[in-house]
Amino acid sequence: MSKYLKSASSAKVGRKFFQARERLGLSIEEINSSTYINIIYIKAIETGDYSAFPSETFARAYFKKYSDFLKIKPVFPNIYKQDTTNAKIKKKINKTINENTYLFYIIIIISSLALIGLFFRYI
Repeated sequence: MSKYLKSASSAKVGRKFFQARERLGLSIEEINSSTYINIIYIKAIETGDYSAFPSETFARAYFKKYSDFLKIKPVFPNIYKQDTTNAKIKKKINKTINENTYLFYIIIIISSLALIGLFFRYI
């Protein structure tokens, strides 16, 4: 998973989890033993750093499980959409580069054939 899965928005949402847990007077270990959510995932949600999760699906599942346990209704942050957008931009750039490379090779081949034709014409 990307190492850039934290934003101001995800940190704000994480703060809501932290505050709800504190209001209930529960430690992270108590949450872990009650919900069986890995301590690393609890801390990730509370800090808004989703790079600990192997995928968005895992992050969403634990986010829901933890929010249901705390009886809060936060909105899942859109950090994964940003990552997907960056991937789409990279894919488009690579496609453009590949198309330009293809055109470059065609021009080289045509030029080479023209030079070979000129060479044999004057021999």
